[in-house]
Amino acid sequence: MDVIGYLKSIGSLEEYCKDNETKHKLRMVLTDNEDNDIECVLFDECSTNSFVNYVENTKTPIIAVVLLARIGFSEEGRLQVYSSFNATKVQFKPCIKEVKDIIEGAKDCLSPVVSFLSQNMTPMTSQSSTSSMMHNTPIIDISQIPDQEALGCLLSQDTSFLIKCTIIKLDTHYGWLYSGYAKCATKTKDQNGTLYCPTCKKQPESVESKLKIHYAVEDDTGKATVIF
Repeated sequence: MDVIGYLKSIGSLEEYCKDNETKHKLRMVLTDNEDNDIECVLFDECSTNSFVNYVENTKTPIIAVVLLARIGFSEEGRLQVYSSFNATKVQFKPCIKEVKDIIEGAKDCLSPVVSFLSQNMTPMTSQSSTSSMMHNTPIIDISQIPDQEALGCLLSQDTSFLIKCTIIKLDTHYGWLYSGYAKCATKTKDQNGTLYCPTCKKQPESVESKLKIHYAVEDDTGKATVIF
């Protein structure tokens, strides 16, 4: 079935593990001119493609069209729309009659402002580890990042830190995808003509395209680029 509506809210790409592979899913909520909401859950390639299409079409009102979706129910019994393997496609503001009709019908009322969904509630063990990380990891200014990198080189190990910053823009100069090891999603390297995973310290059995997003950020001390 096909579903059409205003994009009311959207989450970030969430990672999950299946068959020893890191995959992605994306949640979003659509609504119509009568305030009827429906939650959509997209998986794998459909989720990454949809997220990329969304960040390229952020001017409101945002109309989403979900093609070849399937209907299901959440654990709480709520009606939901799901992607159906690789068949489902999501388009934002396509030039079709149905989209024009929705926008025309909403001229007398405000279209919804897109909000962002929070992640699902994490298990207590995950919450504890996250809380521990927040307490044990230093918060630094952007201007101090080179000092942390120098410390990491001196100790011959990676260093962890947190920064509080404001996103300036989405940087698309470096593209959206990279080749990563299917198991851990680490970017592979060429080592004497052979692919090598620096995290697993071995040649990857399989490599697949992974999504990456570059954000330009700033605080009171400087600017930097962070990668998700």
